[in-house]
Amino acid sequence: MGFPPGEVPPTRRDLAVPETRRDGPRAGAGGLPPSLAEAYEVVRPIPGQGAEADLVVVRDRAGHEFVLKVYRAGYRADPKVWAAVRELRSRHIVRIVTTGQADGRDYEIQEYVPGGTLADLARRGPVDTGRAVAQLADALGELHGLGAVHRDLKPANVLVRGTEPLDLVLADFGLSRGIDASIVFGTASRTLAYAPPESFSGAVSRQWDWWSLGVLVLELAIGRSPFEGMTEQAVMHHLLTKGMDVEPVADPRLRLLCRGLLLRDPAVRWGAAQVAEWLAGSAPVVAEDRGPGDGTRIPLLFLGEYHTARVPLARAMAARWDDAARRFLVTMGTPEHPSEGWGTLRAWLRQFDDPAADDVEGRQELIDLRLTSAARSPDVKLLYLLYWLDPGLPPLYRGRAVTLDSLRELAASAPARPQEARAMLADLWDHHLLPVLAGLTGAEELRGVDARWRRLAAAFPTVAAHPGFDEAQVRGGLLALALDEQATARTLRDSTSQVRASLPAPVPWFADLIDSGDPVQLLAAHLAAGTARAWAENEARRQAEQRAASLAREQRWRELETLREAGRMRAVSWAALAVGILSVLWLIVLWLADALPREGVDPWTGVTVTATPSIPFLVMALVWFCLGLAETVLALQIAGAYYPRYSLLGPLGRIAAGARGPAGALRSLSQLAAGGRGGLIAAAVIFIFLLIVVNIVAGLLVHYLILPAGVAVAYGLWTHRRWQNWERELGQARANTLGGNA
Repeated sequence: MGFPPGEVPPTRRDLAVPETRRDGPRAGAGGLPPSLAEAYEVVRPIPGQGAEADLVVVRDRAGHEFVLKVYRAGYRADPKVWAAVRELRSRHIVRIVTTGQADGRDYEIQEYVPGGTLADLARRGPVDTGRAVAQLADALGELHGLGAVHRDLKPANVLVRGTEPLDLVLADFGLSRGIDASIVFGTASRTLAYAPPESFSGAVSRQWDWWSLGVLVLELAIGRSPFEGMTEQAVMHHLLTKGMDVEPVADPRLRLLCRGLLLRDPAVRWGAAQVAEWLAGSAPVVAEDRGPGDGTRIPLLFLGEYHTARVPLARAMAARWDDAARRFLVTMGTPEHPSEGWGTLRAWLRQFDDPAADDVEGRQELIDLRLTSAARSPDVKLLYLLYWLDPGLPPLYRGRAVTLDSLRELAASAPARPQEARAMLADLWDHHLLPVLAGLTGAEELRGVDARWRRLAAAFPTVAAHPGFDEAQVRGGLLALALDEQATARTLRDSTSQVRASLPAPVPWFADLIDSGDPVQLLAAHLAAGTARAWAENEARRQAEQRAASLAREQRWRELETLREAGRMRAVSWAALAVGILSVLWLIVLWLADALPREGVDPWTGVTVTATPSIPFLVMALVWFCLGLAETVLALQIAGAYYPRYSLLGPLGRIAAGARGPAGALRSLSQLAAGGRGGLIAAAVIFIFLLIVVNIVAGLLVHYLILPAGVAVAYGLWTHRRWQNWERELGQARANTLGGNA
């Protein structure tokens, strides 16, 4: 690239000019970390070691030479800068071959440029300043384009790849930082003679590097350091209180460049655009320097831009809400020891102290109350800050416009994005922000929305006693009702009715909420839809389980009944056997009766009675037929459970088992008579036996009438009792098997 029109002559630098850096040169490292020594060998140390790293020329196994930079303990390279440098394509930026960490120390291996530094070249003779500016501007432009700031531009960090023509390479990115890291601390992160005035407040921006380029050009133009012979404290005082003297620069075009680059106010300092114009032969305008100390406001740096006025800062913060809140209002410290960000903002705000032009009382309230209250979140504080800076801002919060439409969108997003909506809704509610925003031009309707929102919320706890609700969704739903109660209630009614229709079982409390028609209760039903569905599904599942259990019991009962029915013929057989045994007994009784006298006098009437064999036979046959029929019917009804529990053979078997002679038989009969089932028939047998004895003694025919009647009555009572016992036992068994379905 040729020199700009005007033919600025080369300059020469005084070889005796010292560096003005806190840390002087150090000897190079004599060895390598063990992990690097395996791949490289030291060729020679590089003179003039920096404060933060050791520099040596190394050679790899293939014979190629590189520069190895190993950071000293306590210093770290910025990984973001390393990543950015790898993306650089300018030939005027040193090529980084590799980076890493060895034995706990960061290192980088870069190309070896054997021509020395720009400082060395200036000592040897004239330097083509115009070409140097063009090449360094190209390097800075690409570096800044990737979001990095060099922060240590000086002749010692500019390498010479060639001299005919001049070919410079920008190197040493150890102090580079991303532009987003706009606040740094300490003085070790700059070479004082090349640092801009704003660096003492910790501010970092692209304008830093353009100031450093201006100092470099001034130094090359006058052949010496502008701070030659000055102590560090004197340099700091000069930078903070005075402008840079560029009058010693003889060439007017170089003087113009130095004036533009060395403006103390970074907001008006030349940058890439003005330098490009200058290189093209133009003469960009140099603004009046408004740096600190000349009666103007100190600028506030925010995201790489300097602000001295309220409105532009408010617009910039509103556009980058989260960055503004995090930078100035998240960590604020104490009034006595404010954080760096808040302290800088507070000092900037205090400059607005003209009662005629500034809202001084509002600013005092802002600083003392609104911005320092621990009860307010950083977002709420930023809201108050923005509307003091620019009352003409449209209503917005957390970077989004606050209008009726945006509030509807916020309310609708609460179910899908509860975390995101929760903070917004909580701040609007807890800090009464809608009335605050309603005070802005064109936002009066927000006040009515807030009043309706709170009225509806007052009614909500009375209907929210069923399940628990998510607070963000409750507030979002109430806000939707406050914005348009009728339309929202209609939507809620339709959606909840669809849910109710799809439930697998009725949910009484859910239906009550829907049927009430009240908007707040409809909202409660809408929010409880999931709970209602779970309740209905549980109820449906319980009912299904009950039906399945009932069917299983009925099936079991049918199986038991089938088994009982299968034993019906066997029961009839047992009944027939019992009747047969009794038939034998009856025949014996008839035989005894036939052996009795044929005539006798009735003791009650005195009439002589003559018995005929046919009378007892017919009577006994009739009794026998009825007894057998009744026993058979009983056996048919009881079926499989008939024998031995309800069978006529049961008592007879026990009589037979207990009979050991006449005494044993009588004892068995008496026991049967005294106890439970079979007692009546046993009593009847005893009664018959006594009648026979009396008949034999009395010689009467009364037994022909009494005996059948007694047997029939006793058997009938006993059979009725057996039937009742069977019915009771059958009912109990059915109840035990079928449960409540019996």
